[in-house]
Amino acid sequence: MDTKEDERIVYVISKLSSSNPEKVLSGLIEIRTRIIKSREGIEKFLERGGIEPVIKQLTKTNRKIMDVSLSILGNLAVEPQVRSMVKNTSLVSHLAQIAKSIRNESILCRAYRTIGNLAEDKDLCSTFFEYKTSKIIMEAIIGGVLMHEDLPFSSTRRRTEEYCLKLACRVNAAHIQSLKNNEDENKEQTGKLKNEETIQMAVRALRELGHTKSQRRTTFHEGLLLVLTEALKSESPAILKIALKTYSHYFSENCNIEEWVQTAKDKLYSSRLNCQDQLSNSYLSVLHCGDYGASRILELCESEDLKVRDTATFLLCKLSGKDFFRCKFRAGGVSILMKKIDIYPKNSRIWKNLVHALAFYTRNNVISQTDQNMLIVLYNAMTDLTLSDEFRNFILNAFLQLQFSEDSLNTL
Repeated sequence: MDTKEDERIVYVISKLSSSNPEKVLSGLIEIRTRIIKSREGIEKFLERGGIEPVIKQLTKTNRKIMDVSLSILGNLAVEPQVRSMVKNTSLVSHLAQIAKSIRNESILCRAYRTIGNLAEDKDLCSTFFEYKTSKIIMEAIIGGVLMHEDLPFSSTRRRTEEYCLKLACRVNAAHIQSLKNNEDENKEQTGKLKNEETIQMAVRALRELGHTKSQRRTTFHEGLLLVLTEALKSESPAILKIALKTYSHYFSENCNIEEWVQTAKDKLYSSRLNCQDQLSNSYLSVLHCGDYGASRILELCESEDLKVRDTATFLLCKLSGKDFFRCKFRAGGVSILMKKIDIYPKNSRIWKNLVHALAFYTRNNVISQTDQNMLIVLYNAMTDLTLSDEFRNFILNAFLQLQFSEDSLNTL
């Protein structure tokens, strides 16, 4: 880069210190549209200390300045070097505050994108968690907060459960407490997110904010299933794909959802706690959302959109290994898997995933004659010497767990 261009970058950065909003805005626009468009430009911009002056713009009340600043930061945040540089800055706290207080969806969309990019760094992800950023984003998606209502004292577990089931029905009927209107000029657009791209960026940010098992468990207890259920109601392929990927990220990798649900139940049943407890609220959302989420995933396995269909099928395969979801998929899961097995070439990777998932449905089930096609697929896989020993042994173990009826024995 020549000296003239270097001097120009220094000059543009200096414009960000001006008290004239128009001068600041022109500097930001040049940074976004020209300077950081090349690798060399980014490196020189960072060398000249350009990142801090842009971060400071997030404290301004001028919407256009904030919007362009977030656009710049979102673009730069894909760079590992930048993520490392901002760890000791105020950027995370500013983004958390914007997510909490701003209702302008254009600004929120850019803020969520920046959060998602930065959260790929585990240290920054932990810092976002300290600011409860996941919970803030989830409440924006559903347009309210999970119900906070005192749990009446009861000496019997049954009465407590009945009361909480009533609350769950209210969740099911979408009686979610609305966010209080705020007369502050930064909150002119109250209610849940409406813009498709903003919702997409919000759900993506949630996915990236689940780095560790502990973070995923906390987000689950704060009502993740309720939020993903809201996202899965969409007809937008972009929102559906990111919602399905978020399901996969939270519930299929190093996740013991059965333990999470049991923890929520135990907390819910404790007469000393009330429904303001996050764990209690999480079980209410599980009661409502578990069945809907499972049925919606099965529907999306038949989607007309190829990418949505493939993403949902991949998720079905992964979640079939979890008792919690497999019990909710029930026969519908087996039916979808059997349809897909006939589509893909035998011994292909996806075919193996489908057969592997199908084998999980042998657990704790009584196999009847109506399942003979499933039995034939599993038997053929188990006896196919072209498959790995590990794969065939998994199928064999599945057979060993079967409870056969007389008819199904005849099938074999």
